Amino acid sequence: MMGCMSSPVAVILEQLAATSWFAAHGEVALTAGLAFCLEKDRAAAQAFITLIRDRTGQSVEALPSPNRWQAELPDDDRLRLDIAGLLNMDEVPAPVLLVEAKVGATFAPRQVSTYVLSQKLALSQAGVTCGAFVVLVPGSRVRATREEVGADLESLGVTAGDQAWVLDGSPAVTVTVISWDEAIGRMLAKAEAAACDLEQLLGACRALQGADVMAFTVKDLAGTWRDRKDDLRLIIDRVTREATATLTLRHAPWQAKSSGGLDGGYRYLAPPDLPNLAVGMRLDDGSSPLWVRWHWRTADIKKVRIRLTNAGHKVQDYVDHLWLPLELEPDVGSSTRQIESLVSQVVELYKTAVAWSDPV
Repeated sequence: MMGCMSSPVAVILEQLAATSWFAAHGEVALTAGLAFCLEKDRAAAQAFITLIRDRTGQSVEALPSPNRWQAELPDDDRLRLDIAGLLNMDEVPAPVLLVEAKVGATFAPRQVSTYVLSQKLALSQAGVTCGAFVVLVPGSRVRATREEVGADLESLGVTAGDQAWVLDGSPAVTVTVISWDEAIGRMLAKAEAAACDLEQLLGACRALQGADVMAFTVKDLAGTWRDRKDDLRLIIDRVTREATATLTLRHAPWQAKSSGGLDGGYRYLAPPDLPNLAVGMRLDDGSSPLWVRWHWRTADIKKVRIRLTNAGHKVQDYVDHLWLPLELEPDVGSSTRQIESLVSQVVELYKTAVAWSDPV
């Protein structure tokens, strides 16, 4: 890599990504930035392609390096693909690599399978026999996204591998899920012309996880947070996804309906054989909007109370369940810092409740 050296120090785009304007346009900007770097820096683009070959098991012949990169590529069905790596053929450019990039946005129903079928048709029209489709998400979403993508692709009769799915036939399309950090990190390691650009892109990516939700301010936490319940649900979703990934637990489904004192919109960290907990909102208590709850039927609930109490936590009882409020420090800008703090709290409480022993 030339020019810039990778550093944990924040860069300017990381600061800008935490602003309200960037929060509203962040995913589009991040995708456009990645396409720009791929087009600008052949070495970085080659590193990206090599990562995908490694992940999908495709050879250089099966997945050749694109001649050019394009963001927001429209197809015949008026779908807009985030990034396309195109191989120039005699008449029709072949989308040998398509990238669907997400940060906080959710997937539309059957979004990936629809895109894959569209790519398969385009490759056939160009006379190309293979292609790859990459879903790019933050590291905290990789595990859950793999489950979601796998379920979406199942109806196409794909062959599932450890890290990829193959839609056989001619042309064949291989699908995989990769994190933003891994993709940009691989590119940075080999980057030349786009080294500084990739540093900025990585900084923006760090900030954008949570940047689409503005932080809860002093005024919000004084009581007006009740007017921002949808934002709180987004934060609960991010916090539980990240905590689940940190603890390497199986991703639990989102609970949309109110139950047991929690308002609608919560998620469990829930291995079946250990004391599980739920993270969500309580509307009856104004002291904190976000809570952790252990259901009274939870395994070893009496031990949970003892463990939490011995660790210095003041457990509350409400509708027969055990509760602890999460600390939400007021902030401005994006909710990224608040999410990081909440994840840390939830992970610590989970470990305490299950008597977690970190490996030596």
